[in-house]
Amino acid sequence: MASAVQKIKLSPSRDIPFNKLVLSQSNVRRVKAGVSIEQLAESIVQRTLLQSLNVRAVVDAEGNETGMFEVPAGGRRYRALELLVKQKRMAKTQPVPCVVREGGIAEDDSLAENDERVGLHPLDQFRAFQTLLDAGLTEEEIAARHFVTPAVVKQRLRLASVSPKLHEVYAEDGMTLEQLMAFSVTADQARQEQVWENVSRSGYDEPYQIRRMLTESTVRASDRRAQFVGLDVYQQAGGGVSAALITGIRSDLPGQIMAHVTEPLFDTPSGQTLLVPQGARLIGIYDSQIAVGQSRVLLVWTRLIMPNGRSIVLERQPGADTAGYAGLQDEVDHHSGELFRAALLSTLLGVGAELGSGSDADNGSSAILQALRRGAGDSLTQTGQQVVRRNLNIQPTLTIRPGFPVRVIVNRDLVLEPYRG
Repeated sequence: MASAVQKIKLSPSRDIPFNKLVLSQSNVRRVKAGVSIEQLAESIVQRTLLQSLNVRAVVDAEGNETGMFEVPAGGRRYRALELLVKQKRMAKTQPVPCVVREGGIAEDDSLAENDERVGLHPLDQFRAFQTLLDAGLTEEEIAARHFVTPAVVKQRLRLASVSPKLHEVYAEDGMTLEQLMAFSVTADQARQEQVWENVSRSGYDEPYQIRRMLTESTVRASDRRAQFVGLDVYQQAGGGVSAALITGIRSDLPGQIMAHVTEPLFDTPSGQTLLVPQGARLIGIYDSQIAVGQSRVLLVWTRLIMPNGRSIVLERQPGADTAGYAGLQDEVDHHSGELFRAALLSTLLGVGAELGSGSDADNGSSAILQALRRGAGDSLTQTGQQVVRRNLNIQPTLTIRPGFPVRVIVNRDLVLEPYRG
């Protein structure tokens, strides 16, 4: 026996002249939110009214219809139409599509219309933006038409570089938007899938951990990730990156250093694919353990940050000067002044000790006084020697001024991606 289909009565729709509509006090929205009235008015001009107004007939004291209709749901659309009338961009008698409600509570209709509104999923937004981009619109035009910033459009379109398999995982709530965006640091979709498989198993799936794994650029020639990038895009060991220091170095204390790339770096095989653009930043550390007589500061580079925000781990690539010598040499302070002053002090103490140790036996001085003088003289001599030894052990201070030229010596093959700004 076939079950009966329940009949649902839908409210009738009709076109009502705008000047027969009034804003209802039953509209629950009081606080401004989302797209402005001005933006909504521009959208109506571009696309017409995409959603009907929810209206109820206005009745007089006896319950008779007055020919006017109030708008309890759709107040922002009503205000946008009202603005167009004031701007003389729409006639006040323009027919407006409306759904005419009867019965129920007007506030309930208004609340339900707002409660049931669901924002577009970021993945659906990306796909829509991509369709508009393919249709010939620019990112700025898309942003203007849909009342978002160009940065939002650019961020969503970055998802085009992420594997469709990962899109499906995100659509099923298998990862967060922040995790999905982390995969956009590389266009290598096979590597993205490999990293997701690893992090989802291990639990180390924070966005920064995903980005770090994807931007590891030093790999063995046998590593299968090299197949994903392509053997025509790499920098061979023995090459170098030209840079200049942003921060200075003073070897008294350890610290980090920064430099910026002064010449673009291209791939080794063809010399035509840009790998590292001019202006990329290098992060490194220097050695503050300086031996006596040393004049060069040793340093290594740990990270490379591209202008587009991509970060690459360099794994302690050595730094050198423009001639290829390890370390950097600029200004050296051997603290000679302190050593000279220490030697002078030691000499004065020695002279004082000799003067004080003269024998007073001929003058009848007691044996106790002679012993005190000899002890004081020995103490002064030892103190002078200790001061000299201490100053001899002071390590020199090496200073490298900001702007000093430096090179990164590539000591192993770096597999990189073509740079995309």
